[in-house]
Amino acid sequence: MQFLLHIILATFILMPQISTAANLTADQLRMVESLSPQDKAKLAERYGGTGSAPSTQENSLAQSKEIITPRTNVNDEKALSTVEKSYARRLGVEFNADNADNADNADNADNADNLWMQWLDNEKSAELPRPLFQFGYALFAGDPLTFEPLSEVPVPAEYILGPGDELNIQFYGKKNDRLQLVVDRSGMIELPDIGTLSVAGLSFSDMKSMVAEEIRKKTIGNTVSVSMGSLRSMRVFVLGDVNHPGSYMVSSFSTISNALFISGGISKQGSMRKVKLKREGKTVGSLDLYDFLLQGNSKFDQRLQAGDVIFVEPIGKTTAVSGEVNRPAIYELKGERYVGDILKLAGGVTAHGDVNHQNIDRIDEQGNRIFLDVQKQRKTKVRNGDIVIVHAVPAIEEGVVELFGQVKRPGKYGYNDGMTIRDIIHNKGDLLSDAFGKIVLIERHIDDKNITNVVRVDLDNVLSGASDAPLLVEGDKIYVFSQQTLNPMKTVIAAGEFMKPGTYPLGESMTLANLVLAAGGVTEKALVGKAELTRFEVIDGQRRQSQHIEVSLEKALSGDKDANIMLQPYDVVTIRQVSNWRAGEQVILSGEVKYPGAYPIEDGEKLADLIKRSGGFSDKAYLKAAVFTRVSIREEQQQQIDDMAARMEAEIAGEEKAIATLNDPILRGHKEKGLLAAKRVLEQMKETKALGRLVIKLEDIKDLENSEFNLTLRDGDRLYVPKKPDEVTVIGQ
Repeated sequence: MQFLLHIILATFILMPQISTAANLTADQLRMVESLSPQDKAKLAERYGGTGSAPSTQENSLAQSKEIITPRTNVNDEKALSTVEKSYARRLGVEFNADNADNADNADNADNADNLWMQWLDNEKSAELPRPLFQFGYALFAGDPLTFEPLSEVPVPAEYILGPGDELNIQFYGKKNDRLQLVVDRSGMIELPDIGTLSVAGLSFSDMKSMVAEEIRKKTIGNTVSVSMGSLRSMRVFVLGDVNHPGSYMVSSFSTISNALFISGGISKQGSMRKVKLKREGKTVGSLDLYDFLLQGNSKFDQRLQAGDVIFVEPIGKTTAVSGEVNRPAIYELKGERYVGDILKLAGGVTAHGDVNHQNIDRIDEQGNRIFLDVQKQRKTKVRNGDIVIVHAVPAIEEGVVELFGQVKRPGKYGYNDGMTIRDIIHNKGDLLSDAFGKIVLIERHIDDKNITNVVRVDLDNVLSGASDAPLLVEGDKIYVFSQQTLNPMKTVIAAGEFMKPGTYPLGESMTLANLVLAAGGVTEKALVGKAELTRFEVIDGQRRQSQHIEVSLEKALSGDKDANIMLQPYDVVTIRQVSNWRAGEQVILSGEVKYPGAYPIEDGEKLADLIKRSGGFSDKAYLKAAVFTRVSIREEQQQQIDDMAARMEAEIAGEEKAIATLNDPILRGHKEKGLLAAKRVLEQMKETKALGRLVIKLEDIKDLENSEFNLTLRDGDRLYVPKKPDEVTVIGQ
């Protein structure tokens, strides 16, 4: 088995690549492998993965478009940016808190004196603040294919033509023909019978007018319809603080945001609010992604032209918003001057936010950390690095009284002047059946004296009208107790070999036999002739004394009045187990014994003794092929098989990751075959069940009695004696 395991570990392979990736780069292949199955299917359908040949335009894009793998750790506490870490430290976020907690718990677990400190540490860890993340950057964590520009929409009139665009020209009238013309590198198209026309740089509407006018001038009896066919791809540059700066091939329908998504998005060192569009060295547009995220405004998301540069400036001034707001985060400032402006970015204050308790955590000019109260009008100005904290409303309840205990409707009730206990408990129907109405307590806090009083009320008299209902005070807590709490029921204990041991109520004139019947009788293991009654007495009200009395349950149950002792409160009746008690143990004999079947065994019984009981072996018994199995051996063997399968599975998984970086396709193919074989062996191993066989040399009964193979039998042992074979097998030439 060990040799086979080494062979398996030497033949692992890489996960299979998708079949449509023949023309993709290595980076694109890694990106494709990271996609979900649904996105892989969409990608295959889009670029010819179903077997059909892609169009010229699609094939060009598939070979030239660069797509960056989506980012999955944008808002991950383990991958905080520099800006996020600086705010996190001021908010008291503890890094590597998991490791620190584990170390503290390990120390405290060995010292019972530190339990209180351990509880405090747990309370502290439960309230650890969470870090704030920079707003908006999670926009770029999705699948780049999701953000491709639409290509199945009508071409707008202002679309600017360029080299690579395809025109569909349909003639009507004297000439009925259809032409498909592609704008060449010079920006020209060649119209038969018309000549060369320069269309690059024209809008779609101007181009249609020009072509129609030229045909009208140079032909007779013809009209024309012009539409766009396949659109060109073009190269643009995405530079500045982006995750993957460089040049990219994009569709002519692409906008600034499409190019940002394809390049992996803006890094957290870059500005979400200062994205510049530069054309021929001049800034022709600017995009504030906050307008897009917060207002859905894509007005300034301009369409790109070949050679355009999208430049992302470094992040500007920032302010964080924490606490009871709808979008706690770190926000970049651009024209926002006051707290009210920042709270608007954060989606406003939640329903639990306290409008009268808001602070600013600020680092002043001297580097000192100060806290400022926000004015109610929220006209307090904010600075770079401020943290606006919106606190929750106080968790202090006012104007309530509370009801607890044996009532049908416990809970909080609104308080009003002149309120009495009868306004909450109207009659006995509001109480549970176990309620003790003689003593009801009202807990009352007296603020001016800072003390707590307890008022006792006889609720039975109040509800019957025998006494006046007391007035309640705001904050009162009313407790209605159960009968058992104030007048506990006396009990006795049945322990040991009762069918249902436990604590039972002490009934009037309850005897030893009554307790046995209440506990469901005794078990088959019970020593009924000699039980023990333990009785406790308090001597002179100062000390407790135990008394142990030997009783006979057998006599008590048979009606002996002297043995059937009257029980007293808190008596403990214990029934012991008979000595040398063993549960029913069996060994199964099958095959060529005279009387096969299941045989009960005694402690220390030998194999030879059991074979004698079964009548011995038959004349056809083939003793050399006898099979003896034992449960404990089977369990041990099965555990070894399961452990070996688990180790093999872990090594296979680890080897898959290790060979994922191999680039040699021949080596990958070889390892693929080996991995499939290894997995088949692993599945067979998982399905293998241990037999638990113990090899013995079975002989005649007399010889077996003096043999080392005369085993001491255990519960669950099995012996199978096959029949002598009556055929001969010949193998070879």
